[in-house]
Amino acid sequence: MSDERPAVVVFGATGNQGSNVIKHLHAAGWADIYAVTRDVTTERAQQLPAVFPGLKMLSGDLEDKESLIAAMRGPRVPGSKRKVNVFFMSTPCLHSTGYAVDADREVLTGCSLIDAAKEAGIDHMVFSSVANCDRTGAPSYHASKHHIELKLKKSALPYTILRPVSFLEIWARLGQFSSVSISGMTKGSVRQAWVALDDVGACAALALQHNKYKHQTLDLCSDQLSGDQMAAALTQLRAATTGEKIVYKCAWFMRLFMMLFAKSIYEEKVAFQEEGGFSADCSTLQTMADTYPPEFKRHGPLTFEKFLIRYDFETKPLPAESGWGKNFVYLLAFLGAAIGLLAAVVPEEVWADIKRRWAFYGLAALFAVAVINKLLSMVRG
Repeated sequence: MSDERPAVVVFGATGNQGSNVIKHLHAAGWADIYAVTRDVTTERAQQLPAVFPGLKMLSGDLEDKESLIAAMRGPRVPGSKRKVNVFFMSTPCLHSTGYAVDADREVLTGCSLIDAAKEAGIDHMVFSSVANCDRTGAPSYHASKHHIELKLKKSALPYTILRPVSFLEIWARLGQFSSVSISGMTKGSVRQAWVALDDVGACAALALQHNKYKHQTLDLCSDQLSGDQMAAALTQLRAATTGEKIVYKCAWFMRLFMMLFAKSIYEEKVAFQEEGGFSADCSTLQTMADTYPPEFKRHGPLTFEKFLIRYDFETKPLPAESGWGKNFVYLLAFLGAAIGLLAAVVPEEVWADIKRRWAFYGLAALFAVAVINKLLSMVRG
């Protein structure tokens, strides 16, 4: 094992950001990559070394400082002066709280990881935060990341802070598409800032490899588009193959559902966006993406149009209109009845837990509704 090139420890390795960081490090030929996850026995964790040969798995729990120190010391043999760089992110949804949103807990665990890094003697920390987290009135689990940024800057550890905006992959995964419309939580005229997780992983890989990014805070944004503009772009892209005219629709039912039962998600996805949203500059990502090595197999950031082409939105069939709007009143009445029934029949301690973890249960229910909606639209299509 060479002491010349730093080893890299990647936290959140089985998640969206961590896995993209590993993908780009591996593509660049980085030999010593260590993936940290809370449970190395999960199917997802066991798949990673098969996808990325040579990857080493380490166990580390964000709520167990000693396990974090051990994980970050893992690449160094006793007596070695080998440099170790770390990629990490923070989350407000932790195992101990049943994955309920808890911004205060996020601050504690994020700061604990930084303390652990100091004890482990880490040489460079790359933290994926979020854009505009220092803005007055930012959502609670955006503001929590700013506290972690401040801790990192005061730690005397060499650092790079990445500040991505909304992820295009999450939009594509959770968005409601049909052959005539796409829908989202915000009004059609509201411009939002977007970036691909693929670019976040690529930029993190660059920051971990090059000293020139140390002590910098970098916004990551590839495009700024409203829902109406995104629908127009999709229409134009599909014009030659399908001739479909696609319009944007605000998902008022989902929006109301989130406002009532997943307020922290509503705060970020709707209220924050409609009150100004992210104001990140696209030039930083453009500059970094212009330096992508050949191993990344692309040049420049993934704009919305490039993202659509990469994921085959140009030609793949879209389902027929789902027709949720026609059933809005019935669905709302059903949900009200279901909530009333739950309150009446479930034990008091269970109902108290549901109320305590409303964001988690609300998001789970929202996901279930979205899945049913997609299945129905596929059947009708």
